[in-house]
Order: sequence, then structure tokens, then C-alpha cells
Amino acid sequence: MSRRLQTLNTTQQSVQMMSMWLLHHQKSHAETIVKVWLQLYAEGMLLVKSTLYDHVQEIKKETKPVRLINLLYLANDVIQNSRKHCPHFMGMFYENLEPAFRHVSLHADADAVVAMKKILRVFRERQIYSDVKVDRLMNAVTSSLTGIRLVEFNIELGGTILSTENIQKSRQTPTTPPIVAKTVDSPHLSTPTVDADSPEPKKSKMDSENFDIKVMTRVTEDVISLLKKLEDPPSADAETRQLIASFPETIANPALLKPIRNESQAMELLKKIKEAEPVVKEYCKRLAAEMEDRRFLQQLLPEYFGFLKASAVRNDEMLRSVREKVEKLEQEKTSVKEHFDSLPDLADLPSSALPPLPSLGELFKSGKNENEDNVEVLEMGIVEKIQEIEREISRTQKNKATEYHLGLLKAKLAKYRQQLLEPTTKGGTSKGDGFDVMKSGDARVAMVGFPSVGKSTLLSSLTTTESVAASYEFTTLTCIPGVIEYEGANIQLLDLPGIIEGAAQGKGRGRQVIAVARTADIILMMLDAAKGEMQKALLSKELESMGIRLNKKPPLIYFKQKKIGGVKFTHMVPLTHCNEKLVMTVLHEYKIFNADVVFRADCTVDELIDVIQGNRVYLPCLYVYNKIDQISMEEVDRLARLEHSIVISCEMKLNMDYMVEKIWEYLALIRIYTKKPGNAPDLGPRDGLILRRGATIEHACHALHRNLSASFRYAIVWGTSAKFSPQRVGIHHKLHHEDVVQIVKK
Repeated sequence: MSRRLQTLNTTQQSVQMMSMWLLHHQKSHAETIVKVWLQLYAEGMLLVKSTLYDHVQEIKKETKPVRLINLLYLANDVIQNSRKHCPHFMGMFYENLEPAFRHVSLHADADAVVAMKKILRVFRERQIYSDVKVDRLMNAVTSSLTGIRLVEFNIELGGTILSTENIQKSRQTPTTPPIVAKTVDSPHLSTPTVDADSPEPKKSKMDSENFDIKVMTRVTEDVISLLKKLEDPPSADAETRQLIASFPETIANPALLKPIRNESQAMELLKKIKEAEPVVKEYCKRLAAEMEDRRFLQQLLPEYFGFLKASAVRNDEMLRSVREKVEKLEQEKTSVKEHFDSLPDLADLPSSALPPLPSLGELFKSGKNENEDNVEVLEMGIVEKIQEIEREISRTQKNKATEYHLGLLKAKLAKYRQQLLEPTTKGGTSKGDGFDVMKSGDARVAMVGFPSVGKSTLLSSLTTTESVAASYEFTTLTCIPGVIEYEGANIQLLDLPGIIEGAAQGKGRGRQVIAVARTADIILMMLDAAKGEMQKALLSKELESMGIRLNKKPPLIYFKQKKIGGVKFTHMVPLTHCNEKLVMTVLHEYKIFNADVVFRADCTVDELIDVIQGNRVYLPCLYVYNKIDQISMEEVDRLARLEHSIVISCEMKLNMDYMVEKIWEYLALIRIYTKKPGNAPDLGPRDGLILRRGATIEHACHALHRNLSASFRYAIVWGTSAKFSPQRVGIHHKLHHEDVVQIVKK
């Protein structure tokens, strides 16, 4: 402990670290700690006739004042931190504080006076000790101080310790190092300099009459800029302070020049001085600028507070004026109602006196249903909000500083789009009628595209259904189904009406069209080869806004809401697009305060919003470029090489078979043949089961009969999924395309 106390310095961190170390060991070494503290304190003074343990007040010479002040700060920090958990330790220190204060006061300098003043102020303010004990410590100080030091101590106290109001005005942590404390308590920072000949400055009298919003804005900007500059002041520049402290003491203390004996030593010292001079000058210049900023800030704060008070008064006056206007309008409304009620009843007048007047219901009658009007108003408000948020996102630059703002905007945008997708009405019914058809066959394919891109022609070419095709737009006005027979599977193909830009907001029955597309297993996006890129971007945007994610997989995010427990956020991989603060911001926008969130992959904030919404569908999409007979071969070659793209010509029947093969591939269907014991397998064109890729024997049992899996014993498989043919497998065996299966029951 003695070694640690020897290394104690004036920094706040050193004092606090030593205090924590002493509190950690006080349970078993409390008396030893106080004893060693007193020993080191006594070493700071050379006593005559006796030692500090005898509480003798005679001191010959103060040899180490900085150590004494540091020990006082250390004792104060230990006493404050031991107040709750170990009050006996605090009491042991108090028994020796009175003689310690008395000894420091006998030969105190300005720093010692400041240190004792701060410690006594905190003792009184935080009620560390009772008022009687604090008074005893004050008497010990004042009885030992003499001359100018006593005057300084009384001026520094100046009612500060005895007045609670002044305590709160000038609160200063006593563990602040003496150098910093001296700077903070400097009268130059607390009192603006006034020339002797200059008149006394007038106090700024601010009221609602001379309130100027422009001046207030300027003052506020100045205060903010000064506070930002003082966030990292030069006085807290530890690196520069350490650099200055690293220079030898001889460059600043002429008394240490005696050991210099020759010219080489003098030249070496001169070199050190030249090296230190620019550093010290620059640091002093920065400190002077900081003092000017602090002085200017202190001059601005009263004016700023005056503006705040004046603005509060002004706002109260405006509120009072608005309330008076509202009351006046209510009175006028009551007066109009009284006049209206006083009108004579028209039924009492003769019928020939006046022409018949329309009834109140006929006067305000509209051709639309009231619920429909409410829904339209609601939708128009949501559409305007969506457009405003989209404009804000486009205007905002993407960087680290704006990622939280963008995440919040994206969360609001997704929420408004969800409200637009499912608007509520008073009657509980949705506006408009859908035109979905019953789902049939083994899979469903939905054709989506702009008007007149060849959807109806393609349906007529691939199926037996005749869909009207013409050279004008919006030929198809309802959903027309057809069936493609391929590999023994019946694939339902839907010819949906053409959609236009703004379909997600309801233009051209676009929401009903996209709602049907959500039920499909695959999206067939029909595009005009001449303007395919533009149509592809617009259609993808409309589908994305309605919750359809094309050629994407669900994000690896686990999300579960709870009733209690708060939000628990964890991630299993390093995140580059999100962080905990951004996740909390998005969850709070959705009013979610209790949930478990686990990121299993590096996902974006858009993917997090999709998981929270929970209504997104992830569908494979084939981009079909029609009318390739109208473009060049180079353009056809470029389009054909794009990912998820097919080039066809419905008019010339080009590449139609390849498109059907790609549809089968994207649907991920497999065909399974069955075999009865002792018979050949059924390999007819219409035989077999159509299952999804990755299906097992259990899925095949359910496809044959719902109770077959309960009586399942084992299965025999011929095909590529078996290691050898035939192979006896269990119910969880995965099947491949064109496997032959024989099921054996119990």
C-alpha cells in the first residue's frame, strides 16, 4: 500500500483507482489503511517535538504540499464511497481529519485553500458528516489559517458552505485535480472584465414585447457552437500534457541549473528548451482561446435563459389568444343554433306560399357510400404520407450519421404500405371486389406485366384456354386461368390484367392484381423486349411495395414478441448493416418493447422490417422478354444472358418449349412413380405423384392417403435417390425425380 500511495498523482483517475483499491481491502485491513495514510501524511511535514499521531500542531517546514493535497483528495473519495457500505471506515477516517486539516492550514498555499474549501463544501452539501462535525473541521481550518490565506478562505466560503442555494450554484467535485480546479474556479471565468471608466453594463431585460426570434436563433447557435468546441477542450488534452510533463524540469526551474558544468551540457539543455518552446506556446495559446470561449459562453448563458423565459411567456400569450378565439367561435356556434331553432316549421305554412325545399338528407346526398368515401380519404392520406417519406429518403444522403434516420423512415414506410394494403372500413369489409380464382393443379404460375406485352397470347399458346388478345391496351379485365400439362403435372397459369405505374396505390385495380400474384408459386414477369429494363424496374418496385420479394430467400433473423422482459438483441455473425441501436429504433417505431431478436446472418434494416411485418412472400421470378422479333440479334443475345431471364416470341412461337422447362425447374417439382408388390411400376404419362423437390417418403404417403403414414412399415425405392436399386428405406428418406416407390404397410 505504501508503494501504491507513493505513486499517487494529481489526476482524477489516479485518485479514484487508489480509492477503489483501498475500499476493496478495507474489510480486513481498515486500521492498517488509516495508519499507513497517516504515516505518509506525516512524511509530508517535518514535525518538531512530536508526530502527527499525538495531534501536535507545531510544524517546522512543509516539504511536499502536492502530496498532502493528493492525500486529502484520496481521503475524501474513500469517505464518500464508504458511506453506504462501510460507515465504520468513514468514522475511522474522521478521527484523524481534524488534525490533518489543522496541519495543512498552518502552512497552506492557494491550492491547499481551494482543496479544503471543496472538501468541506461536499461534506456539508452531501451530508457526509453532521453539521456539528463539519463545523469542527471548519474551526480547525480557520483557527490555523493566518493573513491572506484566512481572507481567501473566508471569501471562497462566502456563504457557500452555509447556504444550500449557493451550493447548488457552484457545485464542484472535490476529487478534481488542483490544476484543473484552479482553472475552473478562476475569477476570470466567473466574472467578466469591466474597465474602470466604462459604465456598468445594463442587465438584459427580456420580455414578450421586445422578443426577437432572429436574435434568439443567433444566440442559440452561438451557445451550441461553443458547447461543441468545449466538448474536447485543450485543458483535457492528456497527450499534450504528458508531452509537456516529459520534458526535464531544468528547462523551467532556474534553480536546477547549478549542475551544468560545461558547454555541452548547456547546449543539450538549450536544445531541450527549443524543442519544448513551440509546444508550450501552442498549448498556452489553445488554453487562452479556451478561456475566452468559456468567458463568452458565460456571458451568453444569461441572455439565452432570458430568451427562453420570454419565449415561454410569448407562447402562453399565443395559447391564451387561441383559447379566446375558440371560446368566441363556440359562442357564435351556439348563437347560430339558437337562430336556426327559432325558425318557423315549414309544415305549418301553406303549401302554395313557398316552393318545396329539399330535405337535409337530399341536400348532402352523394352518389358514393359513406364507408367508401371514408376509405378513399384514408387511402389518399396514406398515399401522401408514403410519397413524402419516399421523397425524404431520396433526399437523405446515406452515411453513418444518417443510418438511424433512414432506418426509422423505412420502418414508417413499411407500416404505411401495410395499412394501404389492408385498409379498414367502418363496416368491416374491404373496398372493392377481388377476382381471384380457385387454386387447382399441382402449382400456380401468375403472369404479371404491363398492358399489351403478350400475356393473353402466351396463355392461348400454352393452354387450351382462349384469352382475348387485341392490339389495344387493357384487353383483359379479369383473371383468366389456364392449365399447362407437363411431365404429368397440371400447372395452373393465370392471365392477370395489365398493371400500370402506381398499382400498389390502387391505380387500375393494381392492388387486386398483385394480391392474386401473392398466391402464386412463381411469378412470370412478361416484358416488352424493346423497353424491358424500364418495365422490369417499375414492376419490381410495385411488387416490392406490396410485400413480394422476387428471387430472394427469407432473412435469417429470429424474431419473437414477448409480454415482459424487454428487448434482447444478439447476433451470431459480425454485422455491417445494422447495430443494436438501429434495431431498437425500428422496434420502437412499431411499438414493440419486449421481444427476442437474433441475427443469424449479416442482414439489412429492410430485411429486419420484413421479418417484423411478417406478411412478406418470397417467390421465384422468371423475366420473360417477348417480341424479340422486333429487336436486333445483339440485343436478344444480351437479354438472354441476364440472370433469371428468357427471350421468346409469342407471335412466331420462338423458344416456348425452353420457357416451359424453366418454369418446371423454378417450380422445383418432382414426379414419383408407384409400384404394387409383384407388378410392374405405373410409368404412364398421367401416372405418378407430383411433389415438391426435397419431399420424403412421408410426403408421398400423405399424397396417396392421409392415414397411410400411420400404418407405414418401410418402403422400397428404385432410382437415383437410392444407394443401390432396390433399397429398403425409412419414412424420412428424400426422393428424387422419377424415383419408383413401393410402400409396405404394417
